[in-house]
Order: sequence, then structure tokens, then C-alpha cells
Amino acid sequence: MKFLIFLIFSQILADQVIWDGKNNDFSTNYQALLMSSQTNVAVVVGEGYVNTSSQILSESINFNKNLELRNIKILEIDISKYQPGKIGIIMRVKIGLSGGVLYMRGKRSNALLETSNDTTCQLSECEVGLYLFSNDNHKEINDIDNNDVLGIFYVKLTTSDMNLRLGKFLIYKNQFPLIICPDENWLIKENGLVFVPFETNGVSLNNFNKRYLMLAGYPRSDDTDIFVCGYIKYVDGSRLTISHEIEIRKNHEHVEDESDVAPNDEVKTFKGIGDIRNCKESTDNENYYHFIFSHNVKEYHKMKYIERDLLAKNQIYYNDNIYLYDSNGEKIEYLGSKSIKNGDALPFINPTCIREIPQLKFKLNLLSSNGNKIFESSQNIEILNVHNDMLNKDNFFKCEIVIDEATTYPYLSKFYDREMEVFLISKDDLGNRITHNKIKFKNNLEGFKKYECEIRLKNSNFKYEYPIENLTFITMPKDISIPQQNEEWKTRDDIVVQCSSRISNMAKLENIKVLLSKNLVVEFSNSKNEKNFVEEDGFIKFKYEHLFEEDVYVTNITTECIYKTLNQKTISIIKNGRLLEKIIVKKNNNINNSKKVDEDNQTKAIIGIVVGVLIIIVAIIVSIIILVRIKYTNKKKKRNHKKKDKKESY
Repeated sequence: MKFLIFLIFSQILADQVIWDGKNNDFSTNYQALLMSSQTNVAVVVGEGYVNTSSQILSESINFNKNLELRNIKILEIDISKYQPGKIGIIMRVKIGLSGGVLYMRGKRSNALLETSNDTTCQLSECEVGLYLFSNDNHKEINDIDNNDVLGIFYVKLTTSDMNLRLGKFLIYKNQFPLIICPDENWLIKENGLVFVPFETNGVSLNNFNKRYLMLAGYPRSDDTDIFVCGYIKYVDGSRLTISHEIEIRKNHEHVEDESDVAPNDEVKTFKGIGDIRNCKESTDNENYYHFIFSHNVKEYHKMKYIERDLLAKNQIYYNDNIYLYDSNGEKIEYLGSKSIKNGDALPFINPTCIREIPQLKFKLNLLSSNGNKIFESSQNIEILNVHNDMLNKDNFFKCEIVIDEATTYPYLSKFYDREMEVFLISKDDLGNRITHNKIKFKNNLEGFKKYECEIRLKNSNFKYEYPIENLTFITMPKDISIPQQNEEWKTRDDIVVQCSSRISNMAKLENIKVLLSKNLVVEFSNSKNEKNFVEEDGFIKFKYEHLFEEDVYVTNITTECIYKTLNQKTISIIKNGRLLEKIIVKKNNNINNSKKVDEDNQTKAIIGIVVGVLIIIVAIIVSIIILVRIKYTNKKKKRNHKKKDKKESY
């Protein structure tokens, strides 16, 4: 099959005759003149030549089945002096060869070669590209052969910035008129060039034949003064942009269209979403063309034509303005019947009204991987039960913003997408946000925590008028066996008996039970100040040292960590520690729990105090007795001394 196609194509090429510009010397001189309906004075805006020094196209053109064109000379006309807003330009032979040029009349098979000394580039048509001069006028393009050709050259219009500002329109404040732009059939493709429209979505009336497109003219950025329609792509790859110049008036000088209808720049809020297609409640919505204007801070502004039957397949965003144009207006009816004629200036039609949609209430939804709703906004913390079939694999979740009205009007489903976005997040122990689109749960409770759908503003100036309902949930194991954690310690100094103060941000430690032997259980309660436990580095640790005495052997320590979740559910984690070196625990204490240890300590303290008081009392009594005896002894000595003195005096 491929070989057959190759043979057919080779035969076609074999039948073609090559026309080579290097073997055909001729010269011509063209002038570009302003078209004007107001004056007969010819204003020259450019000039071009074809001679022996002209540039040559490196590309060959298969003109038709009979003729291949090579080494075509270029006639380039710089029209930088063209004044925006004029009707267009006339290209006229000044000196040299003149003859037929290509015109498109309907389909390609009906394209004719017509004779004219004047060609134009204007809103209705632009006759650039191949110029072919022939001996036979009014001959169909497909029938032209080498014998018909007197000369061929290629016309290129250029400007200093390669932007031809063809027309000009006025804007008053925020009213953006409907204007006409060239469409893909504006140029004749057989002339070795194409027109590439910037936008293809617009109003195309039946008699436009894809030569024109009706668009809303507006500044695509705040600092531009042109509206780009598209560009001419020449066969050598160079481009000439076709645009219309914008004049914006912000004062009270109204701009009126050709129907003398004063522009309506007042933006009104729709009373209801159902009014979106009308300017008046009593008006049939089929009477309007609808364009949606989106003002973007960081990117280009956009204005999109929305066909009436396709509204549901498009999106309307918050802060969009909806422009309505009367499709039965006088100017549009004229274009529908007459289209664009030779010599027509750029028409513009002001909007009938401008509308906007008010802020709409939204809620948040959490969706599963198949798009089913799991939760919606609530003031309560929701519980997501995690079953065995969800363990050790990626579980995909998504938060979304939901507009209630979007159920009836699907074009509102992304209403706030330019103002905000929503993420599924959790937080680590330091409070840092972690963004998720999937969660992996494990039976060691990894992945189990508190999650929330967090709104982040794209537009810092956006202010939501209603209270925001959050969506927060915690993940809970459901019928999942949490494995026992086994530990080994070589010596007494290696023992670590502890429980984490929390499980992520979903649960807090409530109780600890430490089983040292069958008869020795020590408990911790979060509601009491337990002396046998201490908080260190996010853990509650058991202080076991003062309980160990050489009396009972201990080889295993079982610890149960009991947690209370945010929704008051209980999670229990059991740790079994084995000690390789035997430890002896005091037997005669017969401690059943930490409360008994505290009571014994209190009893000992009371006994100590009583004994101390008794010792002090005894010490005081003994001191008094000693002092009395010393005083009595001293008095007795004084009396004996006086009796001795009297005897000596006698």
C-alpha cells in the first residue's frame, strides 16, 4: 500500500514542471497607499521592488499538479508608516509588470486567477503572498501551467516591530465592545502563507465563511494598548502580527458605537443564578451573546465566548464579569446579512449589560480514590475507621471545595478555584504541616493521626463573607490487632520502662500499668501526680530503682500504655520487656500498686515525726533535771563553806 502511494506521488511530481525564478528575469515596483473614504489624496506608507538584487525564497512551493515554483523573488514592503484606524492599504504597481493575482472565491476548486493593478490588505481581505502574472485571465488555479506564467514574486508586508495595527476601537471604563478579527480563511492558502488566529472561540456568523470572527475587544493585560487577532505566517517562517489598537477613556466622555447606543458600564449582581443569561427578567435569553471576562492579577486577562448551549460545559469563576450583547441589534443584523465588505472600517458594538455572580457559600468534602464522599464540613471532629484491608498500602484521599449551586449549575463547580485551594494536611510533633494525597497505615499505628482539609488563599485580597466550616478527622484502627512490642535488656542499667505522651496528634496518654511480677503492679494516672513516674522528652518514664531489693527475682516487665483519643476512644499498646540479668525485688513490701507505696511512705513519715517529738520531750525533761541538780549542788557547797568560816573565827 505504501509503495502504491509512493508511485502515485512520484507520478504527480514527475508530471510537474519546475518554474525557476533564477531563469526568469523581470522587474516591478509597488507602492503601498493608505485606503481612506474621507479623502482622495494618495498617502504613500511604503514601497517595494523586484529586481536582480531581490532576496529569494529558499522554500519551494507546489503550486498545483502542473507547476512547482523555485527561487521565488521577494517583494518586501515596509508599512511602518501605516496609521492605526484607517481602512487599510492599497498595493499599486508603480513601474513594471502587472497582471493577475490570486483571489479565493469559496472552495479551492473555484479559486480563480484575476487581473488587477491594485491589491489591498484590509479588514475584508489581505492579498499578500504569491503574485502570479499570466497570459490567460480568469483561469482556474488548478489549470495554470508553465506556459501561462509571465512572472512570479512573493509579497511580504512588514513593520518595524512586525505588528500591523490594522484597526482601532475605543473602550469607556470597563465596557468592552464586540469587534471583528480576521479568521483562518482571511488569507488565500494557495498564496503560500496562512493566518493563525489568536482565538478561535468567538461569534462566527453564517456568511463569515471563517474569514472573520466576532470577539469582545479588551486589554489582555493592564499595560497593553493593542488587541492581537493573530498573525500571518509567511512561507519563510517569518510572522506579521495583526492587531487592533485600543484607546481607553476613563473620564465621563462616553464612547458610542455606530448605533449611537451609549455604553452601559454599570456592573450589576445577578439576583439569582438563573438570571445569568438575561439583562432583564422579561427578556428571552436567546437574544444575547455571552462573554465572560476574567481579571487575572499574575497572568493575562481572559474574555471567553460562551455559546448558549455549551454554558454547562464551561466554568464561571468568582469575580468574573459576564458581558451580554444583543444578538438582534442593528449592527449585528447588518453583519449577518452583508458581512464585511471592501472598504469597511472596523465596527464595534457595546455590551447591552454587564453582570456578576455574588459570593456563594461553599463546604469542604473529603473524597476517596473513587471520588465518593467520605466526610463534609462539620464543627465536630470526624472518625475515619481504618480496617485491615487498608493496612500497608497507599490509600488516596482528596479534599475539595463544593458549591451547593453547582449541583444545578455545573459551570459553578470551580467557582473559587482562582481564589483558594484546599489540601489534606497533618502536623508533626513540632507543628510543621505535612501535605498528603495518600496515606499508608501500619499496625504499629504509623499513619494514624489527626488530619484536616486546610484552605490556602491564592489571592490574598479575597475575603469570604460567610463563616468557614472546617473538616477535621482522626484515623482509628478498627478490628486491627496491634502487635505486642518486645524488648530485651542485658542488665538492670539498660532497663527503660516508658510510654510516649501521645500518639501523634490524635491521642494522649491516659494510664500506664507496669507489671513487675504477679503481685507487683505499679500504675500511672494522667490525672494524678505519681511519684514513681517522671516526664522526659515526650515520654512518661517509670522510676523503678527504689523498688528493687534483694528478695524476689524479676525477669519480665510488662507495660501497658493506655491512650484516650480526641473522640474519647481508647487505644492500648502493650510492651513486653525481658531482662537477661535477674533482678531482686523486695518481697515483704507486698506492693500491689503505687498507692500502697505512697501509704507506706506516709506511715513511715508519721512514725518518724512522733519519735522525733518524743525524743525532743525526753531531752527537755532530762535537761531540766540536770539543771535542777546542778543548782542544788551549788547551794549545798555554799552552805558548807560558810560553816567552815565561822569555826575558824572562833
